Amino acid sequence: MRAIPKTAVIGVAVVAAVGTAAALMWGVGPEPDRQPAREHPALDGWRAGPATRPVERVPGRAAIHRAARFARSRGGQVSFAAIDSTGRLHSARGTIPYPSASLGKAMVLAAYLRRLDAAGATLTSEAKQQLTSMITWSDNKAADAIYPAIGDPGIVEVARRARMRSFEPTGYWSEAQVTADDMARLMWRLRPVLGRRYRELGMRLLAHVIPAQRWGI
Repeated sequence: MRAIPKTAVIGVAVVAAVGTAAALMWGVGPEPDRQPAREHPALDGWRAGPATRPVERVPGRAAIHRAARFARSRGGQVSFAAIDSTGRLHSARGTIPYPSASLGKAMVLAAYLRRLDAAGATLTSEAKQQLTSMITWSDNKAADAIYPAIGDPGIVEVARRARMRSFEPTGYWSEAQVTADDMARLMWRLRPVLGRRYRELGMRLLAHVIPAQRWGI
């Protein structure tokens, strides 16, 4: 799991047969241009609109091509998907379903935090420790402990909020069927999907994964 940089505006997912994936995200788009100052008088009643400037695409075309070449070089069946900072989806075999494996932990995290948010409930120290172990250490037992509290309905709601198109629950967090395209959509919209009250906690956990477990998000 790769920590999420605070300056990137990226949603990326790479899913391979062995369960590898990559996804980065922060924010929802480039900062808008500022409006002209309203307190200054406009000459002859005319006022210019906001200045326009080209939007830099992140990741750029070259980076996406390198990632696609790397995916093609891998053995077995490999899918690749990335959403750039303009919101455009790029993918190769991005609609092929795979078992979610540890990718499912990000969805379990979002579902649990949303459940607390909706109920107005307080996050207990025990639950916080389980979430921390699940994300930062990729602890399967912690995911097993949390999943009964949200079940398939919880992760289905997360998939709906993230506008995932092909998600299929199976009754267990690591066996749900996901696609590279859909994981890119999830990462692109992860901040709002986490809900409001515990959003920063969720993003902080994803940003502090131990090096040995940086498997992609």
